[in-house]
Amino acid sequence: MRRLVVRSVRFALVSLLSFVAPLLAPSPAFAQSLWLPRDTDSAVLLEMLRPNVEHIDAGSLSAAYFLGGRIRLSDRIAFVGELPYVRHENSGGYYYFYAPGRQSSIGNPYIGIETRSATSPLFVEVGVRPPLTSESDFFALLTGQATDAARYEAFAYQTTSLQFAVNLRETTENRIAYRVRFGPALHFLDNGPDETELWALYSLDVGYVGRCVRVGTGFSGRALVTEDYSNVGARTITQADLHADFLRGPIRPGLAVRLPLGGAANSFPVVLGVTLAWVR
Repeated sequence: MRRLVVRSVRFALVSLLSFVAPLLAPSPAFAQSLWLPRDTDSAVLLEMLRPNVEHIDAGSLSAAYFLGGRIRLSDRIAFVGELPYVRHENSGGYYYFYAPGRQSSIGNPYIGIETRSATSPLFVEVGVRPPLTSESDFFALLTGQATDAARYEAFAYQTTSLQFAVNLRETTENRIAYRVRFGPALHFLDNGPDETELWALYSLDVGYVGRCVRVGTGFSGRALVTEDYSNVGARTITQADLHADFLRGPIRPGLAVRLPLGGAANSFPVVLGVTLAWVR
């Protein structure tokens, strides 16, 4: 049954891409990070996200780091990339494991394209994350996975992920911006030919885009489709998001807060971060 679902989703992705791509006219593209600046043609965003993990005494630099950006290739298409890295440091136990010390690991990089129509608020994104993480950095990967439910694939072990999403985003005359995002993510696990997972990704964000201050808030998460244990709620991860950046020049410092909801909040009650964007 699960093989049939995965094959159907693959066919639907190819069919939808074949239908949508010819309809898209030239327009600036948007980048993979939900909070990358979108009021300019090009941007680079550096993020440091530090989860508050219960039951351990983590170091101040025990966090996930993301360097993402967009390079405009043409009026219609932009290349989007992201390089994740995570550092884990603690002086006590990690939950029921005793693992004092330090670990660090590169994550699974994101490579993709995004494009949209000049007259429509809809845009699409397609991307892949090849598997580059190491099993020996288990605790570092757990720290990375705790930082952002929307980018869990960045620190998934032995997993190649393919992502497709449709977005609706607009900024009104009053500088109010909103974005709705939904789409599938396929995980191809390297430990078996039948190990394939299908996730549904979703987010809803609203914010204000000013000249010197830009702020946004909303929800993002994922639900595991290709399993039937428990109920859908038990297979869903959702977080509340808050981000703001400041200044009107090419350099924009910012702050980020993520609040995991549901059972995850017992282990990772809050994620705090700082960001630095360059726009052109």
